[in-house]
Amino acid sequence: MASYEVTDSTIKNVEKKFTVDVYNRVFDMIILSMENQFTNSKEILLDLTSLSPIHIDSFMIGLPKNAFVKLAVKLKPYFDKDNENEIKYKLSKEI
Repeated sequence: MASYEVTDSTIKNVEKKFTVDVYNRVFDMIILSMENQFTNSKEILLDLTSLSPIHIDSFMIGLPKNAFVKLAVKLKPYFDKDNENEIKYKLSKEI
């Protein structure tokens, strides 16, 4: 409604004020932080879920083309001369 106006009233209940002013704000920041953390790590988390025993049945069909791409990049410093494609191939072959 166009004529509707919100009147802000002060919260008189101390517990309710704490919930609104402190608890909800802290909780919102935690949720935002977790969303950012997992959004930025989405590719590596998908690669790691490919290693889960839950997905073994789906490996009979074959691994997805994008499996282990990000994980291979992260593991490259631990291999002497292999490039990302070789590491990806070795991981896929091992699975």
